[in-house]
Amino acid sequence: MMFDNGNASTLSTVREYQIDPVGHTAQALAAVPIDGHYSSAMGSAQKINGHYFVGWGYRQANESDVTEIDATTQQKSFEMSFQDGYVSYRALKFP
Repeated sequence: MMFDNGNASTLSTVREYQIDPVGHTAQALAAVPIDGHYSSAMGSAQKINGHYFVGWGYRQANESDVTEIDATTQQKSFEMSFQDGYVSYRALKFP
């Protein structure tokens, strides 16, 4: 699982890979652009029960700081924004 903030393309994407540590290879499984959001720096992604939990890092103005979405339908199930002037390097969800 990787969060590609998209600094080269202005399109942030969650990427999933299957890693083979013995063969030293990685196979791309998914590359999902999320909700038109863009993070110019930092950010994180976590997959829990078929949902992506995305911390946007240094996000654009008027966008949420944390979003949880269905990995298949991209329907939002949670969104949170911090007070202006605050950013988060990463966001994690725990049971």
